[in-house]
Amino acid sequence: MSNSLGTYGFLPWMQQGLAGKINQTDISNAGPGTSGQSAERAEMQVEVTFNGSPITKTVKLVGPGDILAISSDVYVRTEPKENVYDYAANYLPFVEFYEEDFPWRYTPAKATTNKRLRPWLALVVLEDSEFSFAPATEDGLPGRITITVPLTDVLHPYDEHWAWAHVHVHQPADSTVESTLISALKTDLPTNPDVAVSRLMSSRKLKPQTQYTAFIIPAFETGRLAGLGVTGTTLTTMGSLVSSWHPTNTVTPNQFPVYKQWRFGTAELGDFETLARALQPRIMDPALGSRPMDVNHSGMGLNGTAPVATVGMEGALAPAAFTPPAAKTLANTDTYTLKLKALLNLPADVQQVTFPAGTVNPFVPSTTIMNDPVVVPPMYGQWHANIPKLQTGVSGQPDAPVWMQELNLDPRYRAAAGLGARTVRDRQEQFMEAAWKQIGEVMAVNDKIAKARLALEASKYIYQKHLIGKMDTVSVAGQQDALSSLVKTAGLSFKKISVNNPAYNALDPLNNNVMGSAMKAATVSNLTKAGPDSGFRKVTRSRSTVVQKINGTTADINFRLAANLNTPVTSGVEAATSPVPPASAIKVSTYTMPGTTGATYGAGSLPSSSTALSVAASMWSNINYSQLAAFKSTLRYLDQKDAVLNPTVPNITMGTFISQVRTALDPEVTITERVKKTIGLQVIGRCMTT
Repeated sequence: MSNSLGTYGFLPWMQQGLAGKINQTDISNAGPGTSGQSAERAEMQVEVTFNGSPITKTVKLVGPGDILAISSDVYVRTEPKENVYDYAANYLPFVEFYEEDFPWRYTPAKATTNKRLRPWLALVVLEDSEFSFAPATEDGLPGRITITVPLTDVLHPYDEHWAWAHVHVHQPADSTVESTLISALKTDLPTNPDVAVSRLMSSRKLKPQTQYTAFIIPAFETGRLAGLGVTGTTLTTMGSLVSSWHPTNTVTPNQFPVYKQWRFGTAELGDFETLARALQPRIMDPALGSRPMDVNHSGMGLNGTAPVATVGMEGALAPAAFTPPAAKTLANTDTYTLKLKALLNLPADVQQVTFPAGTVNPFVPSTTIMNDPVVVPPMYGQWHANIPKLQTGVSGQPDAPVWMQELNLDPRYRAAAGLGARTVRDRQEQFMEAAWKQIGEVMAVNDKIAKARLALEASKYIYQKHLIGKMDTVSVAGQQDALSSLVKTAGLSFKKISVNNPAYNALDPLNNNVMGSAMKAATVSNLTKAGPDSGFRKVTRSRSTVVQKINGTTADINFRLAANLNTPVTSGVEAATSPVPPASAIKVSTYTMPGTTGATYGAGSLPSSSTALSVAASMWSNINYSQLAAFKSTLRYLDQKDAVLNPTVPNITMGTFISQVRTALDPEVTITERVKKTIGLQVIGRCMTT
């Protein structure tokens, strides 16, 4: 289920078809004698060409005066539903139509310049005492109501009727321009006819616990007169834009034909807003939320030792201005706290070999503690914290954490902890049953932890023997030995190890990332990709045929080979020369080498020496990406050809590199993190070592 809120669009009106071609502009306050309106119906000019001659005719459109009933199929929803008698009194009743333009379809006008257009229907809601009803007649006229109260008491101002209908679009509005929104909606309707509904609303402010009847009536006087059966010039000369409840109407102005009606009632209370508004803030007594608790009769030798006779026992809720007193800790030195601390520490003290055997029982002076053990109050949290005493009194051994001191030395917190312990005792069977149901999962986790501990112990010995050993990483010789051993033993893992080696990033200004894999660090350094390669390590192992045939010190050739490759200038050992790339492989744009006093090199034209070359970010900007690899290869070839090491090709920084790789391979880190991911524990280190 999506958690995102729905987004909607609203339009004040909508017209389609011929209704959109009406030239007459709506006049919201039009009366019977107001100019600028046609009589009875809206008019439009239609022009056709016949035998080459234009023919113009005035056509009257169907309007409110031509409609006596509405099919029930046009209604989608009424709010509230019929015979619902607990409707929220602060809501507004409404009715929805499936067709988006229906409330304005027979309006005999187009919208005003300020985008207002009255619907041709109105929704009026009346109490039972405010109307009388006459059913439909046999001559096809609809039922009618006679409103027995002033129309201004139950209907909104007639010139504001445009505000009580709208189109509800079930998608966000992409524009604030009305014409753009209407055009977009007309485009969507053929493919998605359910994208919008039209809604006609009542303006009546409802009362609680009142029964109402809602009526849909005509909003224009021509529709009202036609529904009442008025004919002749009274209807045909009536202005088409006059409101049905205009104050100057003269023909039975309180009678209205009815197209639809339904009954409902309101509840005593409204919705959540009503209840929220009924809330009244009150300033509470700061002492509210706590009750006095006697601490002067605690027993166990504590009677009469408390600084005060009672303390406030706080509940879960407290006034906003409430400030609880500071909790007691080991820092408190009053008699009550000191005696309570000694009492709670007594079980741990008795177990010490230095505890005096003849210590008198504080509660039964005629006996000793050794002969008559003392049952003291519990020390809450000691098993969770694995701490037997609140205060050790021994140098180097920490006291209990502050939360444990407060929990046990403050009477308020001790009381709350005691209630919690009582709850556990009351429900211990239920808790144990739930615990046993989880024992299978616990055993599975413990099995994984046991296997991980075995793997950890075995890996630690291997790690210590082959990756740490007795080699130091301080002296140059020690670092050389350590680097060679590391490459030989752990070279295959270099691709998965991240190291921080800024020196080699200078080789690649287009991808200047400080962090990279250990394999990348080796590849772009003098160690080259061959150093950690498994095939190369196989050929150069101590008992290989190649090494056995080489004269000299085998250990130097084999054991320090990686270190020698890393420092070719001092060791005289470097990787083999790369093959010369053909001239056709270098297809780059003209570029200028920094440090060559403006010399330029184009496609197929390369310098004869790399002595003056230096690699910098400004140089790479003019080189085609697809030719970058070939260009680098050429520079490397020139370096090897001239036996001059390019200063931007770094040596591996042995101390840093060795430390980072060793840390990444430390089983204390790798195995612990793997177990965390496997069993989902956030704290596993303690489980692995206990």
